[in-house]
Amino acid sequence: MQTKLPTIDWDLTLDTILHGNCILFLGPEVFTTADGKTLDEQLLDYIGAKEDPEVKVYQDGLFFFRMKQKRTQTYLKIRRFFRESSFASTNQLFHKIARIPFHCILTLTPDNQLSNTFKRLKI
Repeated sequence: MQTKLPTIDWDLTLDTILHGNCILFLGPEVFTTADGKTLDEQLLDYIGAKEDPEVKVYQDGLFFFRMKQKRTQTYLKIRRFFRESSFASTNQLFHKIARIPFHCILTLTPDNQLSNTFKRLKI
């Protein structure tokens, strides 16, 4: 069974944006890869938490560390992940979003990719 998508009133949407009455919320779904890998999955693969017996990852995304040292190591890996990951497809999307005159954009992700895009574009 195919889900029917709602019809979008583009005139209303554009008018709302142009009059400063539209807020854009961006969540971690914006980082989902073309093959469907979520930001959480990408991060867990990068830090190797799934294979590490000293780190327990719960379904809600919280971590439990059996040793304090692992907490520090994992924290540093997470920081490195967000600094070093290119997120190429997301960067293209952020360039498009940065050019849309939203009154307010709230990003609910633990990174500064969108902010860096605005700086690079001098917006």
